[in-house]
Amino acid sequence: MNSRLILLIVPACALLPSGTASQDGQVGNLCVELNRQVIGKATTGQLREAETVIAEAMGSSTNRLEPGCGGLLLHNLATILYLSGRFAEAEVVAERSISALEAALGPSATGLLRPLHILASARLEQGKIGKARQAITSMRPIPLESAEDRILVHGAAAVLFHAEGRFTESESEFSAALAEWERAGKPSGAEVASLFCGLASLYLSTERLNDASRVLDRALAALTAAPNAVPMDRIRLLQVRAALDRRKGNWRESQGDLEQAIALARAEPRSDAGILISMLADYAQILRKRHQKRQARLAEQQATALQGHSAPDNTVDVTELLQRSKPNRK
Repeated sequence: MNSRLILLIVPACALLPSGTASQDGQVGNLCVELNRQVIGKATTGQLREAETVIAEAMGSSTNRLEPGCGGLLLHNLATILYLSGRFAEAEVVAERSISALEAALGPSATGLLRPLHILASARLEQGKIGKARQAITSMRPIPLESAEDRILVHGAAAVLFHAEGRFTESESEFSAALAEWERAGKPSGAEVASLFCGLASLYLSTERLNDASRVLDRALAALTAAPNAVPMDRIRLLQVRAALDRRKGNWRESQGDLEQAIALARAEPRSDAGILISMLADYAQILRKRHQKRQARLAEQQATALQGHSAPDNTVDVTELLQRSKPNRK
């Protein structure tokens, strides 16, 4: 399931209301500069470098960050964690971001759409459908001021409806999101590739294999030309294409797609283990279908070993960041 829709790293001016800076403007300028650095790195796929900028800013005792800026930084961190496949961490940080931004902006501010979307997306990736529905429900009363806002809401609803088995409604929401994208004149890239990939996955669920193949071709073309693509984008596309090939009985092609996806996932050791476990299980099934039993057993053993996987020491200490970012209560 893939719910990455548009690049959710946002500039400070998109979330922070006027008047949040100190009188000399230094705090506001600091937030703008930090986010400029984050955006520059994230939009070129340098997620780890962007994460480092945020972690250093939030961990510094010399930076004076107003609550709105702290919430924005937490949101951007949650986005990076999500795009890196670290869904459980992304959920925790998104929740903290929403709390901080609600205090700074109010409960129905447009600036809450993106953090709520990340929260819903991270929950959907973990199979927390009920909790994801809660986050999406919180998005609906928020005024939609741009095409990007409408794409967010339509896309989130599309993925939720797919997870709930409401396929007709899901297709309608995917179509609405893509129509908004075209009306806005947005260029092809990782964002629209994700929409096509999600729609292809829906078509697989409804056994519309030709439609899935057609849409996946568009997803691949968009992703190939995308300067802001990250490894998880290609992993998801390869997973869907492998599933399509399996349905068609193209076992060799499905095996090749999964081998590429697994190699990409192994290069992202900080991502949630469930991603690799799921792919290894599918891979073992294909290997058995192709009478490669020894390799299948090896893949199954690797999946079992990953069950107790824990993130290595070079991940961001989310708990520590959250403690540092909590406002002082009187």
